[in-house]
Amino acid sequence: MGIAVKRLMKKAAANPALVQGLMGNAVGRWLVQRLLASQQRAYATRQARTAALKVEPAAAVAEIVVEPSPAAVAITPEMLAVEAMTSMPATLTDTPNNNDRYHEDTSMSAIAALFQSMQSRFNAQAAAGLDAVFQFELTDGDTTHIVIENQTCQVVDGEHDDPTVTLIMDSDTLQQVMTGELDGMQAFMTGRIRADGNIMLATKLNNLFPLD
Repeated sequence: MGIAVKRLMKKAAANPALVQGLMGNAVGRWLVQRLLASQQRAYATRQARTAALKVEPAAAVAEIVVEPSPAAVAITPEMLAVEAMTSMPATLTDTPNNNDRYHEDTSMSAIAALFQSMQSRFNAQAAAGLDAVFQFELTDGDTTHIVIENQTCQVVDGEHDDPTVTLIMDSDTLQQVMTGELDGMQAFMTGRIRADGNIMLATKLNNLFPLD
C-alpha cells in the first residue's frame, strides 16, 4: 500500500466526517472498506494478545483441617450476638441479585424500545433495491435482527440463519449510536463495534434509520 494511501487512512481513522465524504466515489468506498478491515484485524490481534497474557489460576491449596481443642470454650456476649444475627430470616433486600435483576429487566426494556423506535424511523426510500438482514449481537444482552425487504422493515428477536451483516457491541454502545450520542464510524474505528459479513452495508444505517 502506498505511503499516500496509508496517510489518508490514518486521517480517516481520526475523522469520521472524512470517512463519510469518501463514500461518494468508488475509490473512496474501497479505501473505507480497507480501513474497516484493518481496524477489525487490529481488534482481533489485541484480543488474541490479551488472551495469551492470561495466567492460569494456581492449583487450589489443600485445606488444612484443625481439630478443635478439647478445652472448654467460653461463650461471650459477642458470640451470642453473632449467632442471633445469622439466625435471622433473610429480608427482600437481602435476596442476592434482586437489585441486579431489576436493572437487567430495565435495560432489556430500554433496548426493546430502542429497536421499536428504529422501526418507526425507517426510511423506505433509502431502502430502494435493498434486501438485507442486519443482526445486532449484544455482548451483554440478547440478539436481534432487522429484515429489510421490498422497502419494508421488520424487527425480529433472536438470531437469523444467514444475516447479511452482524454488528457486535454492548448495549451502551448501541444506545449511544442509535440516539446520536456516538458517531457510528468512530465506534468502528475505536473497536467498540465489530462487524462480520458485508461491512460496507453497515455504513447505510444512518440513511436507513435517520434521527430526524
